[in-house]
Amino acid sequence: MASTVIASNTSAVYFQTQATVGTAIAVGSIVAGDAIRVVGAPKFSPRGAGIIERTDTMTPYGGGQAVVTGGHGWDITFQTELFWDYSIGGGVLPVMANTQLAALFRATPFAISVNGTDDFTLAVQPNFATAAYAFATPTRSPAYAVQPFTIYYVESSGKRYAATDCIAIPKFSAEYGQRIMIDWTVKGKWVDPDSYATATALPAPAYAANQPPLVALNCTLTLSGYFENVTALTKWTFDPGFALSDVGDSREANGFGIGFSTLATYPSLEVDVADLPEGSAATAQQQPDWTKALSNEVFGTALTLTIDPSGNGDDVITFTLANPQVIAWPTVGDTDGHRSLTLKFGAIPDATTANPASIAFDLTL
Repeated sequence: MASTVIASNTSAVYFQTQATVGTAIAVGSIVAGDAIRVVGAPKFSPRGAGIIERTDTMTPYGGGQAVVTGGHGWDITFQTELFWDYSIGGGVLPVMANTQLAALFRATPFAISVNGTDDFTLAVQPNFATAAYAFATPTRSPAYAVQPFTIYYVESSGKRYAATDCIAIPKFSAEYGQRIMIDWTVKGKWVDPDSYATATALPAPAYAANQPPLVALNCTLTLSGYFENVTALTKWTFDPGFALSDVGDSREANGFGIGFSTLATYPSLEVDVADLPEGSAATAQQQPDWTKALSNEVFGTALTLTIDPSGNGDDVITFTLANPQVIAWPTVGDTDGHRSLTLKFGAIPDATTANPASIAFDLTL
């Protein structure tokens, strides 16, 4: 009997923010607009004990007893484009009108704030339960910083995967003139998918047509005393420094509680730029890459990467590192025949820096 191979881009992935931790979004509550454009297919990897062998159990026949199922959850990874609609004003939280990725951003450990009426800032925060992020402050509340979601991934054949109480960590990257991409790392609790014969149908996906992906164009890289003369920025990666850890909880049906997020390392920005002569930053077309790396200098000014996708200066994204320091030796390379350097900067947390890094979406109406 012939079989049909299923293409990854004919599947659909749905995300919906949960109203209550521990209560999965029912299939019947998923709507067409919960679908998010994912690049390729997400990867679902079971974690935990999974299938437990019992070869150490006595038997008169040898070979051990039948296996049993132990605790299990989901590790999920996937990639999306960065969607943001600058024609929609801001609000207390990212919503679908701003970005198809609203449910994902709300499940990250960023402190989400609103600048004025139109702009969002996602700030890296090492702690949640402090006075600065009190629950009484609606735009800086830890209740708003992490709101888990339920995910359904369904293939065109009807096979589906599901996870609940999911929290997410993003990593942003782009090459010159290309889409800004986000690699997502997710931990979620196991949800038993319905059998093929009895599965409740998910709606056909409906994607927001007014949210094209943002492109890395008109970029400005700024760090006083370092990048005054930088040219030819070819690619960059922004890692907020978060890590996800399992929380074992034998009270749960499958042995796992909601995942635990920590600021595990420096928020970092890695860039590939043209290699210019070493020297004083005040000298034209020179940049002190090796000098600054060797001196272990922590800069008193912020490192910013500003992206103006439309080129009109009105609607920009700004990635910011506070107290930046070169945290890896510059790596010399070649980009289309010209010398290039890979430089990695970390944001060094200190007592006066509540948010060592941030991402700001700034809309000018």
